[in-house]
Amino acid sequence: MAGVNSGRLKKAPKLKGHGGIVATSQGIDRMSYLPDNILHHILSLLDTKSLVQTSLLSKRWGRVWKEVPVLNFSNVCFKCSSSFEEHVIKILSLRSDSAAVSRVNFKVWSWIDCQYAFSCSTDLFDRVMKYAASNGHRGSLHHLSITHSGNYLVELALAASIKAHRHHHQSLKTLNLESFSLELECGSGSGATLFSGFNQLTNLELHNCCMTSSVSSVVEPFVDLPCLKHLRLVDSYVSPPCLLKVSGPGLLDLQIHSTFVRYHKFEVFAPKLKSFCFRGGLEQLVRLNLPSLGHAKFGVRIKLQKEIKDIHGACMRLLPQLHNVESFNLTCFLQGSPNTIIKSFEFRRNSK
Repeated sequence: MAGVNSGRLKKAPKLKGHGGIVATSQGIDRMSYLPDNILHHILSLLDTKSLVQTSLLSKRWGRVWKEVPVLNFSNVCFKCSSSFEEHVIKILSLRSDSAAVSRVNFKVWSWIDCQYAFSCSTDLFDRVMKYAASNGHRGSLHHLSITHSGNYLVELALAASIKAHRHHHQSLKTLNLESFSLELECGSGSGATLFSGFNQLTNLELHNCCMTSSVSSVVEPFVDLPCLKHLRLVDSYVSPPCLLKVSGPGLLDLQIHSTFVRYHKFEVFAPKLKSFCFRGGLEQLVRLNLPSLGHAKFGVRIKLQKEIKDIHGACMRLLPQLHNVESFNLTCFLQGSPNTIIKSFEFRRNSK
């Protein structure tokens, strides 16, 4: 009997701390001992549906989730549009009145419920934007990411909502848009511009976005973003096709991936640009004015392997415009198969 008792696990004592955390034979619940700001950072990685479920852990956790400064809304985990709408409204109503919102991620996939995408996603997003503008400290929103798929009218409405709220979110520094239709407007540059008024925006990413313009044969979408430093365009284009002029007085890093969009021309003017990455056809680059460029990386699309010899002439036209570059990398890949590399070339300037 003594042997049996000696093999039993003793019940661990109850520790004094946040929410009455218990130490068990398997260890201590150290996560609940973390300060609120650390827990906020960890919980900000969860979508709002998973986030609210943490309230079941303890009384303290029931409070902490309401103060997380990041809102990750996604309808992927919901079976119908009405349940997702109720979820968003409930989350906003239960949050702490003093909790500021620094980041909003809003993902709507219309393949879940086509009727949903048209009927209420714009209203929901508008509600979230108004909440972020009024809750906590005004101007606290720094990061906005929106992914939408499936409905052209909803895409235009979402873009219009972003523009409508831009005066309430002057502090916005990062904007990521995926699968969007955007209407360009008259700006201060030589052509149509995009999202003027976001004077503090430093990071912009457009992924699979269509920019429509009817005011000019030349569009200069980013000229009215004076603080823009990092720009990434992934298979984003202008309709109808015209010259897309990328210019920015403070632009430091530029990535243009035109892997599947083949009939659009680019002109780049960025006096402070340090890094430039381009994937597409060299014939798409009409003019480059990059006096401070340090690193250039080009992925060139070709249809047949025999076309590699034609790349030589394109490079001879391009290299004089990159006379100050410190490193230059050129990779050839087959059209429609970006991961199939045919030939690669690299050049580095002697540091001496």
